[in-house]
Amino acid sequence: MRRDKKSIDASKLFNMLGISLILIPNKTKYMNNSQVAHLWANQSKTIAKGSNFFFNNKSIYSYGHHFEVSRLVQTEKKNKTIALFEPRTYSISTSKHQGYARNAVHGLYESFDFNLPSYDLTRDDFLRAFNRFGNIVIDSLKKSKRAIKYKDWHVRNAVNAVEQWNKLKAYFPTLTKGIKNLKTLDQDQIDKLVESEKKQKAIEAKKRKKEIDAKARLWLNHDINHLPHDSKTMIRQKGKRVITESGNAPEFRLLDEVETSRGAIVPLDHAKLFFNAIKRFEKRPNDCNNHFRVGHFTLDKLTTKGAKIGCHLLEWKEINRFAKTMNW
Repeated sequence: MRRDKKSIDASKLFNMLGISLILIPNKTKYMNNSQVAHLWANQSKTIAKGSNFFFNNKSIYSYGHHFEVSRLVQTEKKNKTIALFEPRTYSISTSKHQGYARNAVHGLYESFDFNLPSYDLTRDDFLRAFNRFGNIVIDSLKKSKRAIKYKDWHVRNAVNAVEQWNKLKAYFPTLTKGIKNLKTLDQDQIDKLVESEKKQKAIEAKKRKKEIDAKARLWLNHDINHLPHDSKTMIRQKGKRVITESGNAPEFRLLDEVETSRGAIVPLDHAKLFFNAIKRFEKRPNDCNNHFRVGHFTLDKLTTKGAKIGCHLLEWKEINRFAKTMNW
């Protein structure tokens, strides 16, 4: 069609009116993530991309190639396609991506949890899978022994892990050659596992107590300035190293302050007054209705365990130990 000579180009008209025309580029439109998952599951395309979710042939990824959500794999036996899913996750959005992929394969393929390598599957990968499923069986059965509620849920979790591994092993007889089947444990075996776990925890707790006690001695001697988070709150007279007038090596001097292993500091005379105020209530803490102050802090509650002050619980044993060292 021939353009009318009297007609004016829109851009020229905007220029005549002093209006600048700004062209806004179209935003890139991503495919719906659920659609991406279904295209991958059905292998309708070789590649497709959604919002931080994409696939390339048999593998589908979240955010990048560093996190493979799932892989479609051909089994050695029966020449069947199954879906292997990475059991780990890193974020809420990645969990959503994993959910899309699981929904997409439902009814199409059997799916198994499997730590996916960035290369072809090897026997070592199946050994790791065997250990992982085995640990699920053991942990779930131990939890079922301790559980008051959901006992059956833990048992089903163990049974499902046994079934998953044994079926996976049957699909890959060459790669799993020499690796055992899994089976559930009887009640006696579960009892032995639970008892063994209790003993191990007791050994670890005893070892940890020794470590904390050793660090507590160093802290009280001013050799270190911090204690582990799981240690009880301790008290000491604050000190610091000062340079002497003679120019010799710095000397360590005690200050008129008291500090706790949690970092709270109060004047020494305030601490003494506070000790004398609460000491008379040690045997009957419920009679103490006063919220005594010590430095910038206030007593929240006095109990048979000790004095609760903010985030601090100063046990009577520790309070009396420190008072004894100060001759109060």
